[in-house]
Amino acid sequence: KRIRISTIYEHCSSDEWFHVSRVFHFFEKLVYLREHRLAHRGTTDVLFGHYISHYKRDYFAKFVETDEDWRNLVRTLNRLPTVKA
Repeated sequence: KRIRISTIYEHCSSDEWFHVSRVFHFFEKLVYLREHRLAHRGTTDVLFGHYISHYKRDYFAKFVETDEDWRNLVRTLNRLPTVKA
């Protein structure tokens, strides 16, 4: 089932959303660091590969990009590689 990030936001308490958004922003920063070669890809694969694969498969792949406010975030998160950890 596909889900919009705004739907998650609307149904979370502010405390729950804080934790959800921390995960989003962590991976968003990881994408930035990898794409600008500020973090070594091999190292990030070793350190975060399991988490990248888990979140991408079980969560990020289910987000739809039709939600205008979140479109860039969804695209960024989906640029994370699937890593065999």
